[in-house]
Amino acid sequence: MSFEVVGEVRAHLGESPRWDAARQRLVWVDLWGNAIHSTDPTTGVTTTIDTVDPATSVTPTTWGHLATIGDRLYAVSDGEVLAVSEALARPGGRCNDSGVDPRGRVVVGTMAWTAADPGLGDLWSVDPRSGRRLLVADVGLANGIAWSADGATLWLVDTRARTLTAYPHDLESGTVGEPTVVVDVPEGDGVPDGIAIDAADHVWVCLHGGGVVRRYRPDGTAVGDLEVPVAGVTACAFGGPDLDQLFVTTGRGPRVSAGEVDPLTGRVFVAQIGTRGRLVATADWPAPSVRSTP
Repeated sequence: MSFEVVGEVRAHLGESPRWDAARQRLVWVDLWGNAIHSTDPTTGVTTTIDTVDPATSVTPTTWGHLATIGDRLYAVSDGEVLAVSEALARPGGRCNDSGVDPRGRVVVGTMAWTAADPGLGDLWSVDPRSGRRLLVADVGLANGIAWSADGATLWLVDTRARTLTAYPHDLESGTVGEPTVVVDVPEGDGVPDGIAIDAADHVWVCLHGGGVVRRYRPDGTAVGDLEVPVAGVTACAFGGPDLDQLFVTTGRGPRVSAGEVDPLTGRVFVAQIGTRGRLVATADWPAPSVRSTP
């Protein structure tokens, strides 16, 4: 098993890979490049939408995509964008990762503008009919949001605290219960970032700075590492026609030029890993009727 480069785009900070099964493409963002990318893995051809402000996550819908840009949620359709939520981040903060629960509710994590700033993180559930609801307050840096197959567990990474936490999740209401910290990532292994869940409900965690994607059982037992060609791994997703490919985004930082680091840093990678994953649920969100630019 070895990772190969996907496409030609080199991101400042690649994040939030999601497999768009309907279109057989990988969608992902360049956070500090202010861009949403859609890549055909078979040809490497990528189409790009300029988001003006930092795009921090993206997820496919039946009509286009939902993306977190700056401090709120946007609908992205036909190359244009429309704000569809009020500000979710606290003053001085921004959105970060997002996820969709098995009932189609969108959940957004927030943080301070950069990882070096004090934590301003929260976890919000956002619904087009009822607005927003706070699920978890005072997360250091909300990241890696995903659910077990039965929807009974919400997984959340706090990158600042170096933890992977399991929250009991009520599938009917979308609310969460008392958390259990399942993994404390040791110093020197990198910090936990984006995650993906496989068909056996194992959690795959990108360890930024460590150059690996680590697989954990639901009880937090580590069962193996996949080594990526660069240290700056950020997020991962299962994809491909059989969902047995693992796509990994990487990044070099907001102010680092292309010549300052390994030329592979910032690229998207893929490996055929022999383990099947699960698709992220599709958001239950109506198509936008008006378009505008942020």
